[in-house]
Amino acid sequence: MWKIQFKNKLMRLVVKTTKCIGKLIASVRNRNLKQIKIKKILVNRSDRIGDAIITLPFLLELKKQGYDLTIMTSTYNDFILNRFFPTIPMDHPILSQESKPNLLWKECIQRIRNTPQLIGNHLSKDKEPEFDIFLDLMLGEKSPEGIYYARKNRLAKYYIGCNKGPLNIFQDYSLKKTLIELSELDIIQYYEKLINDGLGIKIKTPDYIGIESFKEYQQKGFNFKFPFGVVFIGGEPKRNLTINQWKILIERLAEDINIVVIDDPKNIILPKIRDVVRNKNVYFIKNRYNLFELLSLTKKARFFIGMDGGGSHILSLPTNAMMIFTSEMRNPFRPHSNNSYKTILLRNNFNIEETKTSTDLIKAIAFKSLPCRPCFVKFECKKRKCIEGVDVELIAEYIKLKKVEWM
Repeated sequence: MWKIQFKNKLMRLVVKTTKCIGKLIASVRNRNLKQIKIKKILVNRSDRIGDAIITLPFLLELKKQGYDLTIMTSTYNDFILNRFFPTIPMDHPILSQESKPNLLWKECIQRIRNTPQLIGNHLSKDKEPEFDIFLDLMLGEKSPEGIYYARKNRLAKYYIGCNKGPLNIFQDYSLKKTLIELSELDIIQYYEKLINDGLGIKIKTPDYIGIESFKEYQQKGFNFKFPFGVVFIGGEPKRNLTINQWKILIERLAEDINIVVIDDPKNIILPKIRDVVRNKNVYFIKNRYNLFELLSLTKKARFFIGMDGGGSHILSLPTNAMMIFTSEMRNPFRPHSNNSYKTILLRNNFNIEETKTSTDLIKAIAFKSLPCRPCFVKFECKKRKCIEGVDVELIAEYIKLKKVEWM
């Protein structure tokens, strides 16, 4: 146990040190870009589905304000973002969650060694940059390949982004405070602060996306003739609930309303849940559909419950929803709302908070308050308090409180 605690403290020290270095670089290097003329922006969003869908309202609002956006995407999220913007798919690998802290210093050193070449490319007049701004939305050490690729190919005149530690040397403006330091903000509010402080661009991102943008949602009927709620049991295995927790939650919910259970396309957990749940009001759908086709199901549901993740962020768009958080910080990645979140239920440091969006949908989050979040050891700890501390009975009580409003 002491090895895990030591590793966790060491990783936190490494991250804290790199961010301090980043702040020093930003203090020297940050430029005043608020007076420059901006039309074309290259946005780095080359990570996963969840990050893309959370950021989409922000990007659409920038486009609405008249900016010409092109998005650097990954193989994970290009199929979402290319519906709305021209994209540049990146073929570089995304670092796994487990490897990020270990590779942080190696990545920084490698990029710094290439600094002379990148500066030479950037100052070269052989090629006129296509974009006015390179806007890097990748947090911290995630995917340094994006800015490296843009610098190497002299794609933009100016580069701005979040605090990327020593990699701030490649940016003309870096937001000094990290998302952890500004944990009261959600990720969209953090990006709004970045472009306001760095470029003088002020926008107010709406807290909804019209699902008519995803045409596939109309292709499947799912014509249930009764009221129902949806429980999405998919998600990253290491931060998902246990089979027993899902069993208790689903059976408690099914006491008052029919429950439709869906899984990720691989349907890994679904058979295990089906074997243990004993309630005739529970219906299991083997997932043969893409996420957008399943929107036609969740649009008709009275509520949606799922783990924090890309699938949940998409499927929860058209209805009242609850996100369950384990290892990740809840504020940055909770559903964006222009109204504040308020604590509704609290028991043994397990919290349920909710807000109401401008479209009158309830968005709730559930999480255990723990000092070790965000997690830097990725569940090497044996107790897994962030998962085992999820009070599924309290979640069921919350849904029952909403019975009149939702059902």
